Amino acid sequence: MRAAIRLLSAFMFITAVASACASSQPSRIEVRQTGAYVTGEVAGFTGQMIVLNDEDNIQAFDVSADLRTVVATRHVATFYDWSLYGVSTGRMGADGVLCHSEFDPNGVVFYKGTSQIVTISHDGIARLWDVPKQKELWRHRVDPYKKRLAGLTLAADGRIAFCDADGFITVAKPEPGAGQEQTLVAHWKAHDGECRGLTFTPDGGYLYSGGWDKTVAVWDADDGTLGRRIDVGFFVNGLALDRRGKRLAVATSIERPELNFEIGTKVKANEYGTRETGNGVTVLDADTGDVISVISGPRGPVTAVAISPDGRYVAAGGWEFAGRLYDAADGRKVGEVVTSRPIQALKFMPNGGSLVIGSWTPPYSGDPSLIIYPLAFRDAKLAP
Repeated sequence: MRAAIRLLSAFMFITAVASACASSQPSRIEVRQTGAYVTGEVAGFTGQMIVLNDEDNIQAFDVSADLRTVVATRHVATFYDWSLYGVSTGRMGADGVLCHSEFDPNGVVFYKGTSQIVTISHDGIARLWDVPKQKELWRHRVDPYKKRLAGLTLAADGRIAFCDADGFITVAKPEPGAGQEQTLVAHWKAHDGECRGLTFTPDGGYLYSGGWDKTVAVWDADDGTLGRRIDVGFFVNGLALDRRGKRLAVATSIERPELNFEIGTKVKANEYGTRETGNGVTVLDADTGDVISVISGPRGPVTAVAISPDGRYVAAGGWEFAGRLYDAADGRKVGEVVTSRPIQALKFMPNGGSLVIGSWTPPYSGDPSLIIYPLAFRDAKLAP
């Protein structure tokens, strides 16, 4: 990898940068304890970045709670691998072969620290991996085989949930060596058509789901009892819930984001889509389902969304070659970064101090595809 680290020291990734005003010197708030995060007014991006990968298409990633490690699924020749990256050291050499390249791995999360990970992919299989041994420990295969999976989410007690192309949700608790019948918690029909987004509430008691039936639903995570269904009015492509469980960000589009040769050619040339209401993010009050804001501006479908730990900001990415940061309350754009290809995934670092973006990239082009962008704050403070 030709560009492991650029412009930032590792220190800045375990701290949040706060800029009091344009003319003052930046100050730093240290965020070292797991679970703590920075909150305050975001002025935008600092203009700096760390590049973890500039060779491969990145499909999905996760960041460890201690901010030190990133795991990503990446396209390598005829296969997808999962790989670990140290925020301060770059690629760590821990790699495992995940699946054939025809089966996109749309989700990965750290499980029980950084010694294990869970992945989902379009071959219809959720897998638990031993990272040091690069060994598969458990799997759950959705029937039928080769079904697209999406929306991988993790509860604090070790349950995982994911959804599929037929609109079903599966909740399981992976256990090395156990069969999927032993580890299955619940399985139910959630959406009429493909389910694309899923997230646990902070206490793990409920699940929010979203799909191509243009709705968001709230479920009891243990038995699939429906609590509420919200008509969003647009195709739902992803969900993100803030740390408090108060605001839900919904990635939307006016069309199903399905690629064919003609559409794919235009997307790769950054020439596809229109800027209109529906291609953007809808922010909901998670308790009531009321709409807080409808954010427009991206050209074409938004397929990736993230929300800051304090719920004040949302990030959006998709087929356009740009990641944007918005005020969640009023939809005001507060920052933008340009990418070399469409964005596949984005997340805020657990401390809220940076935004991580994973994207496609032409193979071995040197164009960054897994990047950490620090945020500049005004009046920052530490929470909780």
